Amino acid sequence: MMKKELVSCIITTYNRPKNVLEKAVNSVLRQTYGRENIEVVIVNDAPENKTLAVEIKTYCEKVGVKYVEHEKNKGACAARNTGINNSSGEIIGFLDDDDEWIEDKLSVLVPYFDDDHIALVYGDYYLCNDGKRTVAKRDYKGLKPMKDILLSNFIGSTSLPLLRRQAVIDAGLFDENIRSSQDHDLWIRLIEQGEIAYSPTPIAIYNISEVSITSGKGNRVVGYNQLLNKYKTIYEKYPGTLHKRLLIIARTLARDGNIKDSIQFYSAAVRTSAFDIENILYFGSVVKYLLRRKK
Repeated sequence: MMKKELVSCIITTYNRPKNVLEKAVNSVLRQTYGRENIEVVIVNDAPENKTLAVEIKTYCEKVGVKYVEHEKNKGACAARNTGINNSSGEIIGFLDDDDEWIEDKLSVLVPYFDDDHIALVYGDYYLCNDGKRTVAKRDYKGLKPMKDILLSNFIGSTSLPLLRRQAVIDAGLFDENIRSSQDHDLWIRLIEQGEIAYSPTPIAIYNISEVSITSGKGNRVVGYNQLLNKYKTIYEKYPGTLHKRLLIIARTLARDGNIKDSIQFYSAAVRTSAFDIENILYFGSVVKYLLRRKK
C-alpha cells in the first residue's frame, strides 16, 4: 500500500470564540483520510486578546496541533502565508475558523493530485444559513479555465479547495496587498501556471454569519479594482472578458445595495463595449434591489 501524502490544514483565527474554533478543528481531525496523515496549523491573528490567546494555545497543546501567533494583527492573507511557512505537507488546505470540512473531504480530493499537473482541486459544498443547509453546486470549467476565472471566482473561498504546496509557492503565495478577493487572486495565478480538477461531491460547510455578511464591505470595491489592474494584460488576451467582468461586478454591487459603486462599474462596462445587449440586463439587477427594498 502506497504511503499517503501528508496534508497540512491551515486554520486562521481572529477573535473567534474557542468553541467555534474547536468545531472547525474537529472537522479536520475526524477526517477519514487518517489523523496520522494530517498536520493542523492554527494561526492566531489576534494576539492582543491575551486571554483568548492562552485558551487557544492550551487547547492546541491538548489536541496536538501546531499553534502560531502573530506579534500583531496582520490580516487573513498574512496569516495564511504564515501558516504555509510553518507547515510541511505537500498538499495544503485552508479553513476559516467558522467553517467546517466534511469528514471525507481529503479522501475524495487528495487522489486527484496523483496527476502532477494538478495545482488545485475543488468541489461542491454546503451553504449553511441559520442552521439550514443547501448544496452549492460548482461548475467544472476544464483543466485550465483562464477565461472563466477572470469572469468570476467559481472555485469559491479558501475553505473549499486543496492546493499543491509547491504550486502555491511558485505562484507567490497570497498577495497581502490585495484588499479583498484574495482567494480569487491566487486562483488566477494557479490556473495561469498549472491545471485544476473538480469533484462533484460536497466537501465543506460554509457558514454564513452576521460577521461574514457585514465585514469587508468597504474593501470590496478596492479589491475589485486591484484585480482588474493587476491582470489587465491577461484580460486583453481574452476579448470580451473585461466587459463581462465589469458587468458582473456592477450587478453584484447592485444586488447588495451599493448602487453608487455599481453605477461606476456599469459605466466602465459601457465604455468598454457600448452596444453590447448585456448592458440592458444590468437594469434588472437595480430594479430587483429597489423592489426588495420597498418590501
